[in-house]
Amino acid sequence: MRSLNFFVAATCVAFGFATAARAEFDDDQRFCAEDESQGYQAQIDACTRLINSGRIYGSELALPYANRGFDHLKQGDIDLAIADFTEAIRREPKVFATYVGRGMAYSDKGDYDHAIADFTQSIRLNPKYAPAYAKRGEAYRNQGDYERAIADFDQAILLNPKEAVVHANRGSAYASKGDYDRAIADFTEAIRLGLKHPDVYYNRGENYAAEEDYDHAIADYTQAIQLDDTVADYYLERGRVYALRRNPLDHDIRDAIADFDQAIRLDPKLAEAFYLRGFSKNMISPGNDGGEADIARACELDPQVRDRCSERKAD
Repeated sequence: MRSLNFFVAATCVAFGFATAARAEFDDDQRFCAEDESQGYQAQIDACTRLINSGRIYGSELALPYANRGFDHLKQGDIDLAIADFTEAIRREPKVFATYVGRGMAYSDKGDYDHAIADFTQSIRLNPKYAPAYAKRGEAYRNQGDYERAIADFDQAILLNPKEAVVHANRGSAYASKGDYDRAIADFTEAIRLGLKHPDVYYNRGENYAAEEDYDHAIADYTQAIQLDDTVADYYLERGRVYALRRNPLDHDIRDAIADFDQAIRLDPKLAEAFYLRGFSKNMISPGNDGGEADIARACELDPQVRDRCSERKAD
């Protein structure tokens, strides 16, 4: 299952801060607060000038610190983002948006305990803010706590039923629990709401494959490939399903081999593709030298596959 971690609605939450009324807003205030036309670095520079200007004080500084934190987060500068959000919280601890931002940064670091604590504090301050539940649900899912993840996704969807990414993430949580029907329903709803991301089709295909609905699985993997033909896993899994379907035998197995060929072109160290291609070749022609060579190559590339090779030799 491929994770969908999009920078959703929380990207703009910092703009909800109140600032002191002023007769005029200069360029730095405009760039720091809302103008993305010059790029994130220009916003960071504008926020830094405001912080250092001596024109704003105390809790008013929470706004430029928080906005600079969001810009650092968008650029992937996670530690800088956390530092800015922390300073914004120190200066004004009652703004729910800042906790969401810092929680997102902690999540990006894999520090899910701190992320969950921040999302929870955001929810205490604003229980009707759907992205806080959605992001906490992602953190719970990444910890393997699927029940809590689903409960948070449920609440996020109750507050905002049209957020496609949340449906997709709840689908991933259901899939991890083995609830394939609910997972398929959520991925389908995400697609209906306009999320045409290849991983959504891929993930739905995985669940169809788990239910042995191979025709629908192949259709979804094919759609994922049409949207992005550079991902080896898409070809690997479609090939696996072709090999499982085998109807008619030669046609599907040859299609499987073609998909494994392409997966290997995209990722020459993808052991599973070599292993499955080897078995597929042997299904067409038992003892095929090319098949045995592929299986041997897979065993060289991946210790987990090597265990399967040892079991095969023992048999």
